[in-house]
Amino acid sequence: LKVQEEAELKARCEEEARIKSEKSSSSEITSIKRILEVRDTELKASKHEIVSLKESIQSKEADLANLQSSLDKQESNIKELQELKSESESENAKFSADLKAKLKSEEGKHMRATDEAT
Repeated sequence: LKVQEEAELKARCEEEARIKSEKSSSSEITSIKRILEVRDTELKASKHEIVSLKESIQSKEADLANLQSSLDKQESNIKELQELKSESESENAKFSADLKAKLKSEEGKHMRATDEAT
């Protein structure tokens, strides 16, 4: 009888230990699930942030391309203005030389006319 009681007691102890182990495992599983849910939420937030950063980069690259295009146009305009300035200076120098030559010619005519008059 005592052996049977000991066997029953041992069986009950083993059953309680198994139940405690299952409860502990269940608690650990629940805890791990919560951790995984938090990690999943963090992962989703990180993915959203990555998408947002990629969009921002694309926007900045487009802005940079527009600025580069604008800079290229301004450089082209500067080159055209420099060419026009050079042409204008050349034309002004030629016009000035022509006027000086005409002035000299007129002075020469005036001097001859004055000489003839005297």
